[in-house]
Amino acid sequence: PEQPSPWRLKLPMAILDAITAALIACLGARCWSRRAGHLAGAIYALSFTPVFYCAQLLDTPLYTFLCVANVLVLARARASPRARVWFFGGVLLGAASITRATALLFAPIALLLIPRWRAAPRAATQRAGLFALGCAICVLPITWLNWRSARDWVLISSNGGINFYIGNRAGGGTGADGLTSVNAGPRWNELLAL
Repeated sequence: PEQPSPWRLKLPMAILDAITAALIACLGARCWSRRAGHLAGAIYALSFTPVFYCAQLLDTPLYTFLCVANVLVLARARASPRARVWFFGGVLLGAASITRATALLFAPIALLLIPRWRAAPRAATQRAGLFALGCAICVLPITWLNWRSARDWVLISSNGGINFYIGNRAGGGTGADGLTSVNAGPRWNELLAL
């Protein structure tokens, strides 16, 4: 059978990375000035590292997009009277944590960004609850799959959420030795036998 072209993934990743550059420009303009935003977006777009990640089909462009979008949404949420914007921020952070587990460490910091904890504790608690719910909607399916597959309570895996698709391996099957649990066919089985 004909091998699929890598451009089917590289092109969407490049488009996603271009959107990230635009989001960085928007964030810079929102926090400083339009000129600073354009400069920040251009520096990101012209830097070699994002181009390398897109060309290598790594998850970094998706992670970067989700993190930058999350910061932009949280900046908007701080200025918005609508509490539901915090829910969307939680969903973006939860999705980013599936891509890279370390993103979840930002959740307590994001809760500190909620304005008026002392002046309006009820409204602040509502926003915090919506943010936590948004994170949980993304993370809990993976946690449940980890428990169902291997009876362990790992929130999300350290290998970028890959166990969302394959689960943690238990028993004597492929991956039980602690290697990444992707069965790549006969060559992989021969490697495991060695």
